[in-house]
Amino acid sequence: MNAPRTTRPEPLLDVVTTQHDDALVLHVSGDIDLASAPTLSRAIVTALDDRPPTLVFDLTRVRFLASVGLSLLIEAQSSAHPATHVVVVADGPVTARPITITGVDEIVPLYATLGEALTAASR
Repeated sequence: MNAPRTTRPEPLLDVVTTQHDDALVLHVSGDIDLASAPTLSRAIVTALDDRPPTLVFDLTRVRFLASVGLSLLIEAQSSAHPATHVVVVADGPVTARPITITGVDEIVPLYATLGEALTAASR
């Protein structure tokens, strides 16, 4: 009898951080749910520790956005240094729709493209 093979599941969420002038961008891809929320939470804490003038969440490659992800966006805004502008980039039914339906975009400004977010942040 063959022993069961264990394989590592592919990560549910990946967060890559890049710098664009004064803006720190968290490029998030995958699923944001209860299982992956700690990964995003750690990335947020690390990013906010640097007190960037602008923190951008790029959610354009997110496949699923659960309510915990919306909560993390609000938490990032509320725990950011007062001089840090927190914004989100999302477009489409998976990300932008739940953000607007729940009113999160009234707390964390929403942009359709990274370029729009970076332009707004530089003003």
